[in-house]
Amino acid sequence: MQAVDTRVRPGFSAFGLAPAEKTGPFLIAGESPIARPGRTVHRAEIRSRRRPRWGSAAAVLVGVLVCLWSQPPIAEDRVIPTRAALPPQFIHDAKTKPIWQSVDGHSIRYLLSLPKDWSPDRRWPVIVVITGSSSNFPVIAQGYHDVRGDRPFILITPATVSSGSKIDTDLYPHLSQDELARLAAASVREKLAYDMAGLERILAEVGEKFAGDSKAYLSGFSMGGTLAWQMALLRSDLLHMAFPVCAMYKEEASGLIPAGHRPANPALPIRAFQGEKDPWLDGFDKHWERASGLAKQAGFQDVTRTVTGRGHSWYYGEILELCAEHHAALHRAAPPQAVPTESRP
Repeated sequence: MQAVDTRVRPGFSAFGLAPAEKTGPFLIAGESPIARPGRTVHRAEIRSRRRPRWGSAAAVLVGVLVCLWSQPPIAEDRVIPTRAALPPQFIHDAKTKPIWQSVDGHSIRYLLSLPKDWSPDRRWPVIVVITGSSSNFPVIAQGYHDVRGDRPFILITPATVSSGSKIDTDLYPHLSQDELARLAAASVREKLAYDMAGLERILAEVGEKFAGDSKAYLSGFSMGGTLAWQMALLRSDLLHMAFPVCAMYKEEASGLIPAGHRPANPALPIRAFQGEKDPWLDGFDKHWERASGLAKQAGFQDVTRTVTGRGHSWYYGEILELCAEHHAALHRAAPPQAVPTESRP
């Protein structure tokens, strides 16, 4: 006999509805007495039961409505089905201002800004912007959005926890109280591990949903510099360039670099920026020495630092210009990759 998987979500059997797993089809209405979580039901057993009557069909309808009504809201996030056509209004909004997005399989979220000419039929370069201690995610995302102009970059500003000075409901309203407490008490290493796993998920989903390139340009400002350096040191395979800006590199983070570590992409350009009028210049000099020393020890071949007459500055324009030049060089070497029809967002 051919078996039918009937692992049931709790609560459905009360309404006579016995669905299979999330990705599977619904079973016949009215079969709940033989459908138990984790139990395998054979087709012969289903056929041996009487066909459901109209009363059972009504129970099915009630069950569906109750289950839909009980699903939690998604707050401000706009969840877009994978490989589905994006609603025109969503595209318009994401081109006009940064929009919050959720991530499957991780509690991190991010602000998305699409370029003016975005369309799903080609790959688009991606810039990831990591904020500093203020965790002003919307302010920084809007700043990059405004300076980007007509450049073809998808802008991503993740709500990271390793870069901020505090973790609370005001800054991270999407997190539960339990997770807020856990992350607030977490060590530097644990926060970095959380953020790095979240960034990997974000880049994967931006590629799948919004036709983003498989590699990104990454900027990390001030306290966000630790995460930027860590991604460059450990996940150079995901990056085109890295930009630590007036950047810290916490000593605890260096303990996460395995002894004898060699990067997947030792040619990754790492372009640091620093303002000589920065009030924390002396400390940042020491952080630069620590991080660049690790990079050179690991075998990175292109690590530089530019010091200008500014203070504690974001260097929006310089970073966007360098990204545009690098992207143009890649474009000349290899035309933009088209997205296959069957996998377009």
